[in-house]
Order: sequence, then structure tokens, then C-alpha cells
Amino acid sequence: MASFGHRLRRAGLKFASNAIATKTVPLSLARPIVSFTFDDFPRSAATVGADVLERHGARGTYYASGSLCGRTEDGIGYYGPEDLVSLHDRGHEIGSHTFGHTRTSTMTRTAIEEDVEKNHAFLKGILPGLVLEDFAYPFGDASPVSKLVLQRHYSSCRGTGEGLNVNRADLGLLKAVAPGEHQSGRGKVVEAIADAVERKGWLIFYTHDVIETPTRWGCSPQLLDEAVGHAVHSGAAVLTIREALAVISRRGEG
Repeated sequence: MASFGHRLRRAGLKFASNAIATKTVPLSLARPIVSFTFDDFPRSAATVGADVLERHGARGTYYASGSLCGRTEDGIGYYGPEDLVSLHDRGHEIGSHTFGHTRTSTMTRTAIEEDVEKNHAFLKGILPGLVLEDFAYPFGDASPVSKLVLQRHYSSCRGTGEGLNVNRADLGLLKAVAPGEHQSGRGKVVEAIADAVERKGWLIFYTHDVIETPTRWGCSPQLLDEAVGHAVHSGAAVLTIREALAVISRRGEG
């Protein structure tokens, strides 16, 4: 368990990272947007999760850490090269999540730059020509330094600070919502989507594994199916992060 000093430091970094918003865009959407994202990512997200999305005509954004490719940790199997190729070919977005799955708040500017290049080289070795446009902070853990460095490399950087992106979006630290457990998660999902529809905002869901008995970071296939179905039927546009940014950019130009 982290010491009080470590917890206090993280709280301070979190506050500072949210306060520094140097890459913001106005959100004036004709219709709300909902995006589904997967961190790390466990193989079940690439198989079960992708199948759920595709049944509803949707696609997701998968944030990949190169060091996790082909590994099994704590009983969870992570994506393999074939999963990256399959997801990409089926229209899903591949994003970056650092190579070493390291808390960026603990890294120097140089270490972050080197890690970015290492992860890009690894993923492009599997998918030549892949363009990595979007990033998610491992553990949702950003610092002012890592935020300023990473937002220069990517169109967007997503955190785990809970909330709806509305009125203006901080592209250096986008807000997101975790669906949670099935029993408590359904109400949370419905409420979050209703809020996005009412306020015409951009709602980003994030999860990890998609299995019947998920870890505390994942969700069940049933809950994901309900969330995607509810988003589609709400009238929201269900888009990858890349697709959402394209819509937002066009609206800004208008």
C-alpha cells in the first residue's frame, strides 16, 4: 500500500495536471459522442469486446503497451500480434499506452520520450504504416511534465479522471468513465449516457478485460453489450477516439 507521502504527492500531481490545460478545444456538438476504449489490453478485449462492439456496428480504441504483448499476468492473457492485426483490419483504432506500462508521473522527460519511440517502433514492427494518434496514461497517472510532453506527441491523451467532456475538452487529459461491476454498473452507464445526451458532450468509457467474472478493472460482456446498445439507441454517435476528434475538429472549423 502506498504511504501517506506517496498518496499526497499523487494527489498534488493530479491537481496540477488538471490545472494545466494548454491543449483545449471547444465542444459544440450537433449530437453527443460516446467512445469505448480498452487499456493495456487483455486479449478478451480484442476478442469478446470487439465482437460486442461490432454487433452494434461500432468500433473501439485499444491502447497498447508493447511490453504486455503475448504475456500472461495474474491469470489474464494479453493481446498478441495477431490481435493487433485483426483489430486494425476490422476498423478499430490502435493507440499507445507506453511500452513499459509505467506511471508517467515517475518518469523523466527523456525517459518518456524514449518510451514513446520504443512503443511506436514495437507496434509498427507488427503493423507497418500504423499511425498512433492517441494515448492513455497507464493507471490514469499523469504529471504536469508528462502531460506537456505527451500531448505534443499525440492528438489526445486520456486519463481516468471521472467525468464527461463537455463545453471544452482538455486533449492533454481527457475525462473518462469506468462502467464498473455489472450490478452497480448498469445504472452508472445509463446515467452517464443520459448526461451526455442532455448536455451534448463527449463520453469516453474505459475498461480492461471483458470476461464473465471481470477483474476490478474490467467489465462483463453483458454490461459492455448493454452499454454499447444503450449508447447506440440514445442517438449518440458511437466513435473511436480518432473518429471523435475528426468530428470535433470539423465542428471547430465550422
